[in-house]
Amino acid sequence: MPKKMKSCIIFAVVLVLLSVTAAMAFAAPAEGVAKEALLHQQAVITLIVLAIAAFLFITELIPLAVTSMCIPVVLTLTGVISDKEAFNGLANSNVVLFAGMFVVGAALFETGVAKWIGDKVVSMAHGS
Repeated sequence: MPKKMKSCIIFAVVLVLLSVTAAMAFAAPAEGVAKEALLHQQAVITLIVLAIAAFLFITELIPLAVTSMCIPVVLTLTGVISDKEAFNGLANSNVVLFAGMFVVGAALFETGVAKWIGDKVVSMAHGS
């Protein structure tokens, strides 16, 4: 199958799944409906988003980073979580620390410094 056709199919599947989720979310409950009904609706939406995300993570039809950033966006657009809650975890200093460590680690590998350090450690440990 040509790559362009595969990309179109992937886009269409994701668009359909997001449309179904959005349709369920924006179907407003009738007035007087208990809070439990709203919570049930939010739980169903969350499970649908979880299933779609799991499918996309397993198949890697779209990049993992895009998939993981789409999850809070969809949950915000569907009203399951607030916009403040959606990306609150990214403000945590530990998340920023890990992101910085990945950048530094990639730079060390890309420049060859990691190999140089590894070679030095192996040569020092060879006599043990």
